[in-house]
Amino acid sequence: MALEPREAAAHQRLVLTASPRFSAPLFLEAVGGPVEMLLASREALLDPRVVEPSWATTSVYVLVGGTETRLGAGDPASSYDETFGRSESEEPPDDPAAIETTVSHEHTSAWRARFYTGLTRDALRRLGEHAAKPWWNRALLCRQSPPWPYDIADIGFLEGELHRLLDEAFWLRREGRATSEEAILPNREHDLRTGHLPAITAAVRLLGIPLDTQGEVKEMRENEGG
Repeated sequence: MALEPREAAAHQRLVLTASPRFSAPLFLEAVGGPVEMLLASREALLDPRVVEPSWATTSVYVLVGGTETRLGAGDPASSYDETFGRSESEEPPDDPAAIETTVSHEHTSAWRARFYTGLTRDALRRLGEHAAKPWWNRALLCRQSPPWPYDIADIGFLEGELHRLLDEAFWLRREGRATSEEAILPNREHDLRTGHLPAITAAVRLLGIPLDTQGEVKEMRENEGG
C-alpha cells in the first residue's frame, strides 16, 4: 500500500521544561515532530555552566533585540567598544557554512523589536561570536532531535521560511541573516514543512515579539477607527 504524505496539524503542541531558576533557558520539544528548541537570554547562552554542550550542533536560530541601542548587526565591533567603554574587540568571523548579510530593513520608523535569522553547524560557537555585537538580548535555537542532526540543506530551508515570516512582521526591524542556497529534495522539504516548521514557528511566538503583518496592522487600525 502506498503511503500518503501527511499534512501539517491544525494546531501545534509543545512540551515546555522550565528550571526553577528564573534565568535558566526554557527547553521546548515538539509533540509529533522531531524538533527540540532552546529559548534563552544572551547571558545564559554565553555561560557554559548553563547550556548543555550538546547544543553545539547544526541549528537554525533567531536573535531578537529591542530598542536599547542604536547599533545593529551591520555596525562594526569598534562602535560597540566605544559605546560600552570596553577594550578593543575583533569583528566576529564569517560562518563558513553560511552566506551572511547585515542589510537592515524596517517597515516603519516606529519599529518595536528587531531580529536576525541564521544557521550554523555549531550553535554555541556561533552565538558566542555574535556576542561581540550585543544588540540582541535573547535567542531561539532549533535542532533536530537526537541522534541525527540537521544537514545544511535542512537548515537552509528552515532559515529561509523563518526569515520570510519575520520579515513580513510590520513592527520588526531586520538586522540581517545567515543563509544557505543548497538544494533540498522535494520529499525532505515536505517533511520539514509539515513535521518541523510548525513547531519552530510556534516557538517563535514565545520570543514575545509582535508578528502582525502590514495587512493585519492596517485592518486593526481600520477597525479601531470605527
